[in-house]
Amino acid sequence: MADDQEWLDDDELMALALQESSAGRHDNAIVKLKQFLSRQPQDASALYLLAAEHAEIGMFERAEQEFRMVIDRAPELFTAYLQLGQIHYLMGRVDDAAATWTALDQLGENDPLFLFKSGLLAAAANRTEEAASFLAKAKETVPEGGALKKDIIAALARLAATVETSQGPAEPTISRKSVLEDRYGSHEIRE
Repeated sequence: MADDQEWLDDDELMALALQESSAGRHDNAIVKLKQFLSRQPQDASALYLLAAEHAEIGMFERAEQEFRMVIDRAPELFTAYLQLGQIHYLMGRVDDAAATWTALDQLGENDPLFLFKSGLLAAAANRTEEAASFLAKAKETVPEGGALKKDIIAALARLAATVETSQGPAEPTISRKSVLEDRYGSHEIRE
């Protein structure tokens, strides 16, 4: 298969990697992304996608390293801060998540990424009403059908379940889809 990929140009490799990822074939997506990165090692978007794939398959430490590299290469890629913070949050490192997410403060208090991280932090502090308010506002600010909206809806559902069962703060999910579905959408790369 690697020999076959040598015949593909960079655009074809990236398109196929996105298709593989969207279909849940993470192994094939990782192979294609690594092939692409062997040709374009400084491409922050491809590295972001590789990090997201690693997070998707549970390789959080590798994903964490790669998201840090993405942030170093493309500090304007705010979803990388969100994803890195979600990894920290998922691993129970809420202070690290909060520190990572400070970069999102510059987006303004009405930005969905800011609202989403604020909701997660409020949930971690067991401030459920505040968390619900942030998440509901975030939900209103993103387009229908996008991955970020799905993540926000999932966080709201977990928060509601937490309130019903009183088991503590809701945990986030790691989602690669915010970039995979809308690779360069308005919430993916900000200049």
